[in-house]
Amino acid sequence: MELSKRRSIIGALVALVLACSLSLGAFASSTNIAVADEAAGDNTIYLKAAASMRYSMGDGRTSGELYPDGTEKYEEGTILRAFEDEQVGDDGNPAYYVDARYESSGNLLTEMRAEYGDTTATRPGTQERTDVFISAAPAQMESAIGYEYITTNMDLLRNNVVLVTHDQSNVQGATFKNIVSYLRATDSKISLGNESVPAGNYARQIFANIGNWDEIVAGDYADEKYENVTEVLESIKAEVNDFGAVYQTDAYTALAETGKGRIVILDYDQNGINVVYPMGMISAETAADFGGSVENAELLYEFLAESEDAINAYEAAGFVLAAA
Repeated sequence: MELSKRRSIIGALVALVLACSLSLGAFASSTNIAVADEAAGDNTIYLKAAASMRYSMGDGRTSGELYPDGTEKYEEGTILRAFEDEQVGDDGNPAYYVDARYESSGNLLTEMRAEYGDTTATRPGTQERTDVFISAAPAQMESAIGYEYITTNMDLLRNNVVLVTHDQSNVQGATFKNIVSYLRATDSKISLGNESVPAGNYARQIFANIGNWDEIVAGDYADEKYENVTEVLESIKAEVNDFGAVYQTDAYTALAETGKGRIVILDYDQNGINVVYPMGMISAETAADFGGSVENAELLYEFLAESEDAINAYEAAGFVLAAA
């Protein structure tokens, strides 16, 4: 169903609900029953962020620590942990919780379309809505704005694409510029994110700028089936391929791991590309239609843009603030 048609239906339903709620409100005031303020939405803020953000944001509720209501906390030292802890009230529970979804930016956009009623979307939705969206490239943010899901937006971070290998490959001299000779000599391929993955597209642009992408394609040296940068890294650590192109931030995370298959960074040269991560916030109309609150979304949006906890975590992960 088109978004505009769905909004018309939802508008009619909202009118009916409001009419009923007036009677319910009067009843509640006389019987001391608490009535939820539906206009304010619930206390969950839905975040969609590029897969390369998961380590700084919070990989998941895996800390083993619980809030008094039994909700598991995000890992200590992550941005979402800091955000929720800042919202803690007298009962020890946060006033707002973040439901975070990480994937390639293209896949996140497709899921967003499904959530808002686009029956042509090729992936199912995964959340109630999208309150805050962080993309690893401007194109996906521009599409979200074009669909009227997102309005307020800014350039949040910058990153680099790096060429990596594993510590058993013995190809430390490879670079973006000379990689074809190494691929030919080792009978290997380079792992790249598919066309929905900005990191993969940035890598293709690097090779195009250098002038060796056609040669990579002609030699069938590109393994382009990966859904996100995490999968690319896993293919290198598992020695499926000797080479991969990923974000510097993800490579830094992998560098800390031990054992066979450790990641080695071969080349940082960006060769004319500029990797920008924009952040956007849900539009007021979409929030109203899908049970959200712009005010709630703005709390997280501003925290991610301005808080010292967020800025420190970005820098520790290897990101650079776009405004710097």
